[in-house]
Amino acid sequence: MNGGRGARRTLRTIGTLLWVMLCMTGARAQTTEVGSDRLRLGVKVGVCALQPDLTAIHPGGAGTTVSDVAVHSGVGHTAEVSLRIGIRRVFLQPAVGWSRSESRIGFNLLSASPGAVPVAYFPQSMTLRELRLEAPIVIGCHLVQQSPFQLSLMGGVKMKYNYRVRLTPDTPETSFDFRGDDSPRHWSVCAALEVRIDRLTFDVGYEYGMNSLHADLGAYTYGASTLPPAPMRISRRTSGLSMSVGVMF
Repeated sequence: MNGGRGARRTLRTIGTLLWVMLCMTGARAQTTEVGSDRLRLGVKVGVCALQPDLTAIHPGGAGTTVSDVAVHSGVGHTAEVSLRIGIRRVFLQPAVGWSRSESRIGFNLLSASPGAVPVAYFPQSMTLRELRLEAPIVIGCHLVQQSPFQLSLMGGVKMKYNYRVRLTPDTPETSFDFRGDDSPRHWSVCAALEVRIDRLTFDVGYEYGMNSLHADLGAYTYGASTLPPAPMRISRRTSGLSMSVGVMF
């Protein structure tokens, strides 16, 4: 119930942002030429390599520890609609977007509990898939302006809402009940360098997650261990690179 209300509230917020952006475009169009450098609508699509930096893994069961943690990020996809409001060389750019990312997480569980082989190794592998809505807002500056070429640097914050998260084991020896994250909301700081040639834009960006999400795994069993199923918690924050191509109207 709470998750459903949170999702509806987030969708209403993003819808309100889109409505405000359209209203601002209409209002400014009465005094400003649409497509001028003072006011521009933009759309872009791209790819991303967002990696969940694991901040903690808390395995259940007495005598169980974790070692050799490794994360491999796959190629994800992004899409965004933005409104750029410019004042000479400086601009403000709110936007709404969508992104998809996939990563593979691997680590070894070590068990030295009574009844198990002393310091037994149980290699683990799982895949994390995330779909999210985003609301970035950035402030930028045009470093070079030589028509039709423009080079800009921007930075700001990005609010995120994970509306679908899947964590699944990659080996038949491992099983668990993924209970979801403690919260779907998180945020990051971001920066990007953009090249614009006439209406076309190309940018490369980086973002760094500022808060951790905590995923609870219930009834975790692994390998040939004789230990009873136990809960596990994995904490992570998302950071990574992105590249996109777009059009300014």
